[in-house]
Amino acid sequence: MAGIFDGVMPERESGIRPSPSARRATQILAFLARRPHHAFTVSEIARALALNRATCHSVLMALEESRYVRRDDRTKGYSLGSALIAVGEAARSSMKVVDEARPEVERLAATMGVECVAAVAAGDEMVIVANAGPPDRFGGVIRVGYTYPLCPPFATAFVAWADDATIDAWLSRAGPLADDQRKHYLAALDAVRRRGYSVTLEIKDPIRFGEAFAALRSERATGSSLEEHHRVNQLLQQEYMLPEADALGPHRIEQVTVPVFDNDGSVALVIGLTGFAHDLALDEANTYIAPLLAASHRISARLGGTPGI
Repeated sequence: MAGIFDGVMPERESGIRPSPSARRATQILAFLARRPHHAFTVSEIARALALNRATCHSVLMALEESRYVRRDDRTKGYSLGSALIAVGEAARSSMKVVDEARPEVERLAATMGVECVAAVAAGDEMVIVANAGPPDRFGGVIRVGYTYPLCPPFATAFVAWADDATIDAWLSRAGPLADDQRKHYLAALDAVRRRGYSVTLEIKDPIRFGEAFAALRSERATGSSLEEHHRVNQLLQQEYMLPEADALGPHRIEQVTVPVFDNDGSVALVIGLTGFAHDLALDEANTYIAPLLAASHRISARLGGTPGI
């Protein structure tokens, strides 16, 4: 799957193809960004990304020269460099929706007593752009800057209001689907769109899920993520709304997510609450859902946004 740095871009209409060196540089930056507290030698990076060692070393030297990476003279390890701080701040400041969302995320986390997360879509991924509150229970897999796949069963709040082509692209990222699986996902999108929010039910094994999700993220730079995605998929409960017939019963809810709309009717960002301490009946769930929806409406209003469908 394509990453924020490591995506494979299509050939342009002019016939010009992306620079291999630039692509290797973005792969290296993505690799280091996923492990911000660690440093890696040239050999470790080259092996992880299946790059020629000499080529990898050459790219790292260029990145170090521009301070996009830094090298520890003692350990010979490379990590992210100081120049990326300015780049990240510039990118974040260009996204009005993130500036609008961050105070709401912090306010929700403080008043609800659970973790609040905001994410934007970038190609076939979603990127965490803000979070606040108690840390997630999956070993720290939810952090600002982390990327996750925009494919079933994830991200229904992003896709539910999209056009048919975007929905088909989302479904295709799950690989071949049986008719009943496709109908299930389409029904899930209909439910999200009808109610205005999505609910993810409890993940039964958070430790295994955290490990599998971490493996999924680490494998994506080498393009070998499909198997890991299937492992994650098997560990997930379906991302679907509370069943109509069982709406009054308690449910172990993992996350509630709502969309924020841009002025063109598209979903600009999603915000969600996670980390609930106990099973929630529908009336209790509404004590979390109502403030979350109110926050999304305030952000959408400031952006001039309304649902496109």
